[in-house]
Amino acid sequence: MRKLKLFLAVLMIALIFLFNCNNVTEEEEEKTPNPIIAEHTAGTVSLPLTWGINSSSNKIEWTQSFQISSNSTCSAVEIHLGPRTGTPIGNYEIKIETNNTDQPSGTLVDANATKVIPVSGLTDNAWNKWTFDSSFILTANTTYWIVCRTDEPGPLENRMTIARLNPEIYSLGYIAYYLDGLFQIAYPTYDMNFKVYR
Repeated sequence: MRKLKLFLAVLMIALIFLFNCNNVTEEEEEKTPNPIIAEHTAGTVSLPLTWGINSSSNKIEWTQSFQISSNSTCSAVEIHLGPRTGTPIGNYEIKIETNNTDQPSGTLVDANATKVIPVSGLTDNAWNKWTFDSSFILTANTTYWIVCRTDEPGPLENRMTIARLNPEIYSLGYIAYYLDGLFQIAYPTYDMNFKVYR
């Protein structure tokens, strides 16, 4: 009888331990924030966007505005790239800039809000992540711009491409482009395929 009571006591302690561990795990999962603070991934990937030198010897670069719903750190940006054309050899840079009259201001939101990856470090037709050297703070309900730059020298048609999503529209921003460094008209009918991480 004493052995049976001892066995039941040990069994009860074990069950209580397992129950508490399970509760802690569930609480931790509830407290773990979503690592993505802004994204546009819904829709169908359609015609990729030139990021580099086009057939007319122009340098094409892209930018996408976005907002977040609550103040957060920012550590990385992920872009879905399309296929490369030719033999690009340049570096491909992601920045986060502040807003100025519905276009990028040219000013980084923070000194750490820039990252360069050489083309050799990029993967075609896949998500590619630019992780900043240090994280920084973004403010809720504020427009920011993901700015995609490159020093690709050419010649013609040496470029990466960025996947775009159509027809789903990202409601908190829009895409626009640079032609030889000059900001051009925005496109209200489609958006970049992107994720921003805390």
